[in-house]
Amino acid sequence: MEEERLGWHWNEGDRVRYRHPDPKRRDIVEGVIDKKDWGVEKGTEIYRFLVIADGESDRWSVQPGQLQKATGEPTDEPVNRRADIPLPPSFFKDS
Repeated sequence: MEEERLGWHWNEGDRVRYRHPDPKRRDIVEGVIDKKDWGVEKGTEIYRFLVIADGESDRWSVQPGQLQKATGEPTDEPVNRRADIPLPPSFFKDS
């Protein structure tokens, strides 16, 4: 039987709640999963996510253990899903 990858139940477009990865902020925000991919971390297959907080346009890398189901409705400000934002080289690097 195959093991399930950590984060398998989250999908692109899901609304989520998480601690903002910006070290200057670190507050709890809600947003949407913009990209989902998988890799290996410390020998364990794991999904990795890029998320966009409500009202922002920057994507941030978040691990599945940091995600929770969103509690509120989206804000009035639209999320700008920018496909032109390059991923950092280490984002999908296997450990």
